[in-house]
Amino acid sequence: MGAIMSGVRGGLGNRVTNLAQIRFVQKILNGDITAVEIEQNVRQQDHARTLTFVINNSCNLSCRHCYLQVESLTTTILRSEEWTRVFTSALQQNPDLICLSGKEIFLGQTGVDALNSLSQLKKKFSAGTRIGAITNGTLLHKHRSMVEQVDLDYLDISFDGGSEAHDALRGAGSFAAAAKNAAWTSQIFGNRLFAGLTVQRANFRAMANAITEITGLGIQTIGCGFYQRVPYSDETLALTDSELDEFFESLATLADVNLKQPTTLLFDLNVATFEASIAFMRSRWFAPEQFLTDERGEIFNEYLLPNGLRLQFSFAPYPTTIFKTARITPEGNYLAAEDTLDTRFYRVRTLGNVRDFDYDLGRLHEHASQQPRVKRIFSDYSEYVLPRFQEAFAIHTMLSKKTSTADTRTTRSLAPALV
Repeated sequence: MGAIMSGVRGGLGNRVTNLAQIRFVQKILNGDITAVEIEQNVRQQDHARTLTFVINNSCNLSCRHCYLQVESLTTTILRSEEWTRVFTSALQQNPDLICLSGKEIFLGQTGVDALNSLSQLKKKFSAGTRIGAITNGTLLHKHRSMVEQVDLDYLDISFDGGSEAHDALRGAGSFAAAAKNAAWTSQIFGNRLFAGLTVQRANFRAMANAITEITGLGIQTIGCGFYQRVPYSDETLALTDSELDEFFESLATLADVNLKQPTTLLFDLNVATFEASIAFMRSRWFAPEQFLTDERGEIFNEYLLPNGLRLQFSFAPYPTTIFKTARITPEGNYLAAEDTLDTRFYRVRTLGNVRDFDYDLGRLHEHASQQPRVKRIFSDYSEYVLPRFQEAFAIHTMLSKKTSTADTRTTRSLAPALV
């Protein structure tokens, strides 16, 4: 679930033809590559790497679906000067993206100071690293001058549907508060402003309304992740397999939405959003023969509906651990992507702390890559997850062969693929 890690990440990059990455994914699905080879490939790829820094453990909202609930930190939160040292090391690693998030980054002064520090350091090092931030949007007006001045490559505001669905999940008045700030930030950021939406039972049948209300704020791209069940959030929000199928099928009806501007829905489908990924593979939208790639190595299917709505399905059926994206918690712990969802296990699954490596993320990453936990993520994937992906692909292949040419034309006419 990349969306959990770093939001929409600025959307997909420029289109390139990365046949090696396409073949890698196709071999995974076909069973033409061993688990050992998958691990080697992930470890050795020159990934466009993302580092996500969770700045604080506080929020002004109490969202029903929030997974980022930590009862107690393992040690004290990093001080401002420590964040500066970590950011300096991070920029020296030259990742593709550094994302700042939190329970709410703009609550208190820590996140604001961190954003200022990171922005200044980027200018100092003339780094090519992109910088992004994630917020619930309700407190942006308190820091308007700073937001207007920092050099953000993207800003994500969380909108979980239109006003009714959003407020049901996040609290009465939260949509209006975020919408008011989205109106002026959209004027500043243009297409660098994104909405982050978590698809769940409270909103999955109201996507048309979500698109209408969110794009009415000037937002052009809505990044969609999928709620993942954890015991300490509202488990009733998780979608069943049949509801996931219903959701993917309903996307074709979005061709009837009256758009005021070109709009993109970007779906993040990966190992962390496993059940949603399998449902995607059952849907009309899964087309491995039409995989596209962007400059960062993302694999995706893309469609343009008659009304100008663009659907993008980013698909990564392999673990990334720390080699493509990693998380640093408020107290400096280093976590693999697959270990970010359930905060109950943060304490035992941390791969090291920045303080123990003199804030050198390069040394910490090398240490982390050799830890048994990373190896365990790959082995669990091989035993429990990979067979399900391959089974779903086998079913897709069988059904595709049975589908008549006429049926295929009918399906594709609803969403012509972009090539």
